[in-house]
Amino acid sequence: MWKYLAWNAAAIICAVAAYNFAKGAPWEQLAWVAYIAAIAMTLPTLFVAHSLYSQYRAFKRNNSKEPTIDIGSEEAFPAGELSNFTARSFTFRGIICASMEGLLQSLKSSSIEEQIHICTLVGKDAKRTGRKSRWKENQTLYWQGEAIDRHSDEYQQLIDEAFDALYTQNKDARMALLASGNAVLTHSVGKNDPNQTVLTEYEFCSRLMQIRNRLKAT
Repeated sequence: MWKYLAWNAAAIICAVAAYNFAKGAPWEQLAWVAYIAAIAMTLPTLFVAHSLYSQYRAFKRNNSKEPTIDIGSEEAFPAGELSNFTARSFTFRGIICASMEGLLQSLKSSSIEEQIHICTLVGKDAKRTGRKSRWKENQTLYWQGEAIDRHSDEYQQLIDEAFDALYTQNKDARMALLASGNAVLTHSVGKNDPNQTVLTEYEFCSRLMQIRNRLKAT
C-alpha cells in the first residue's frame, strides 16, 4: 500500500513541476490535464488507505478492551465467589456477619435483635428476610436502631465501611477479588435504581474495583 502512495505522490510532484515549467506555453493546458489526472489517480489509493487505517483502529480498539466479569452466585470462579451471596465471615461494627448479603438485608430492619440475626444468614436465606420490608416507602434503612436515609452520605459511608471490613478481614474474599485481574466487574442481575435496592450495580461493582486497586498497590 505504501509504495502506491509514494508512487502517486511522485506523480503529483512531477505534474506540478511540469505545469510550472509549461506555464504560459502552448502546451499549458496539456500540463494542467496531467496534473488533474495525477490527483484523480491518487484519490482511490487514499480512500483505500483511509479504509484500511479505520479497520486497523477498530481492530486495535476492540482487542484492547479489558475483559468483563459478570458477578453472579452461580457463575464460575471468580465471578461466583464475588457474589454477596457467598459465605464470608467478617465483623462489622462489632456485629458478626456470615455474608455481605446478610448485612445488606439486615439494614432493612429497625429491630436490633432481628438485624443481628439476619447478619448471620447467607445467600437466599438472607435475601428472603428483606422481602417483607417496606423500606422503599420512605427510603429509610437502619443500623442498630438508628434510621439512615438511603440517599445520604452517611449511608454511602456505611457501605464503604462494610466492604472495607469484608475485604480487610476475609482472605478468601481478597483472593477472589485479586483473581479478577483487570477485568471490568459487572452485575447484570442487579438493579440500577437506588429507590428499589439497597445496593445498585454501580455501588457494588465500583467499590469492588476500588478495593481491588488498593489491594494491588499494597
